[in-house]
Amino acid sequence: MVSATTIIYTRHWNIGYKREVFLETIKLFIFIIFIISNTYCQRYDINILGIHAANIIQEKSDSGSIKYTTQNRGIFDLIWPANNSYLTMYDPVDYTLKSYEKRIRQGDKNAVVLGELDTNNYFLYNGKDKIKISNDTKNIFTLLVIAQEKNKNTIDGVWYNYEHDGMIGRARFLFADSINIWYKNDSILCDHYRFDISINDSSQSIKVPDYFMNNIFHNNVVRELWISRVVPKKIIKAKIGMGFFSVNARIRE
Repeated sequence: MVSATTIIYTRHWNIGYKREVFLETIKLFIFIIFIISNTYCQRYDINILGIHAANIIQEKSDSGSIKYTTQNRGIFDLIWPANNSYLTMYDPVDYTLKSYEKRIRQGDKNAVVLGELDTNNYFLYNGKDKIKISNDTKNIFTLLVIAQEKNKNTIDGVWYNYEHDGMIGRARFLFADSINIWYKNDSILCDHYRFDISINDSSQSIKVPDYFMNNIFHNNVVRELWISRVVPKKIIKAKIGMGFFSVNARIRE
């Protein structure tokens, strides 16, 4: 026979347990809301010679991460199938590089590149390739964060120490002009930059086939960005020009 004391104790235990579960659920819900509210997602269409070639998704978090996902479309996906992702973790205060992850899925070619900064300022790729970098080094993705969070007077003409897949160099934004670009049935004032990347040492380059990134670093490539002035600032348009040939990215409306 169960005593009254046992019944009362059991009831109190059940109430206490349910209350604890409820509070933990509320905490989890608040945490999820916080993460969602501090993560910004932008979608872009890539066009080559006027043909829709790919889609890009940018996911940027205030906590210090930025991820790009790329997916070829149409005839380009038939000839050069690709679904790649690039994740960078960085210091949200000074944008310095902490870790980098690249996942390549291009037809029958699959590859993963993992990089992490150690305590001696070596960037270690896949646990074996060590690249010596300065403690303020950025990569192309953290520089895109800077361009979207800083004003033109802060970044114009400043050279940043730069690293990408083992290649060491410098990069900068050069302000060209301000121009209005049509976006979502409105004319948005944008700052227009040339994005220069100068590679000084590629002797330790990580060789991985990558349709999206390999051509960005050629010396004869002109890179341009148009970034809205309205906060939160966004990359509205981007262009990579190679002579008479260009690749254009535009934010999806």
